Amino acid sequence: MLVTPMYSQNDKAILMRWQVAKVRSDWRVLAKPGLRDDIPPEDKVIQAEYYAARDALKHFEDSELVALAEQAHPPVPNVNLNTTEGYRRWCQVQQNIMEAELKLLAISREIEDAFPHLKMRAQ
Repeated sequence: MLVTPMYSQNDKAILMRWQVAKVRSDWRVLAKPGLRDDIPPEDKVIQAEYYAARDALKHFEDSELVALAEQAHPPVPNVNLNTTEGYRRWCQVQQNIMEAELKLLAISREIEDAFPHLKMRAQ
């Protein structure tokens, strides 16, 4: 069942921008794992694009997308990772984030399928 017709053009554009930025950011992390002090300029651009696209999720109009955006980017939990309970809580938050991001990606793929002209390519 296609649910994309119910999303506004604004929501579709925000989601498609986020999809490309998310994929590029994830690929950068996978291709160059680890923390470094000397971040190449092209990686800084990818990182900045992702943060801008992530922040744009706050402007969704559809209530389902708003809820998913909030789930995907919650406040950092105040937990002690040196305790079992704190670590469990942290893992639960991470799982919730991944679930929400997967749902957002699935919706963005549905938008791509229904509206090919909105498809964006990660360079």
